[in-house]
Amino acid sequence: MLHRLQPYRDPLVQVIADALAKALEAHRKSATSETSIEFECRLGTYSAARHSFTHPFSTHTNTPAVLQEGPTALPFFFFSGVSQPTFYALHDELKKASTGRGVPPRSTVTLSVHTVGALRAEYAMNDQCNEGVLQSVTEKERIFAHNVRCPTWAADFRLSVSREKRVCIDNWTSDKWEHVIPKISRLRQRKSVSVSPLFTIDLSVVRSFTDHSRFVNPLGPRLQVPLVSAPYLSYDVELEVKIDALKREVHRTRLLDSTAWRTAENVLTLLQFMTVKRENSRQK
Repeated sequence: MLHRLQPYRDPLVQVIADALAKALEAHRKSATSETSIEFECRLGTYSAARHSFTHPFSTHTNTPAVLQEGPTALPFFFFSGVSQPTFYALHDELKKASTGRGVPPRSTVTLSVHTVGALRAEYAMNDQCNEGVLQSVTEKERIFAHNVRCPTWAADFRLSVSREKRVCIDNWTSDKWEHVIPKISRLRQRKSVSVSPLFTIDLSVVRSFTDHSRFVNPLGPRLQVPLVSAPYLSYDVELEVKIDALKREVHRTRLLDSTAWRTAENVLTLLQFMTVKRENSRQK
């Protein structure tokens, strides 16, 4: 009888494979030179404490559980970031495991200014973090997201697919910039580790703030910030799947389902590596 049954398919791999298929479909429909599709898995904590992830509330499961975003997920919330020991232990482990260029010796420093509305302005900052040069202005729209609770791992994760459109600002005047009002900004010190042509792991120390009183207004191609006061600190870890590269792989193999499935298995392998509890081993 067993030989007549379909082979076992891991439900968690199936969720990620389905998400990859949706990302590829979104890429087929809307990707242009100005619009890209982003697929990322962000580590964090799934909790019922709305304002802090320091008091996790049990989801009554000892195995991974997939929880779709929306009203049915209440009262639970996802908080990005891992503990400082987990972050630096993963950084050390990546340095050991990486081949070729590996972990960059220096971080890139950028300031993402999220505005009232859907715009996000990205600035490359100098070493003193008091002046930046505009890199891009984009509109980001989330297509869908899943939160995955992993009780035995060092972190939970959020799987999300987004559409990102670059905004042309060549003809923006000072009057146009005056209507770009900052809402929340994030100063990121980031290291990106290329795992393969398909995968990149980003490690970021993020300082977030909502007080923009020291900004030289209005915003523009150059940003001057005499002092960045950022009271909120987090240690973010993301795994990005490069959808352009995945599309090329599907085109090469001509096998959508099996390529998405194999990629999903590799995503889980990397996530498991990223969420090993290493804090104690680093302290020894």
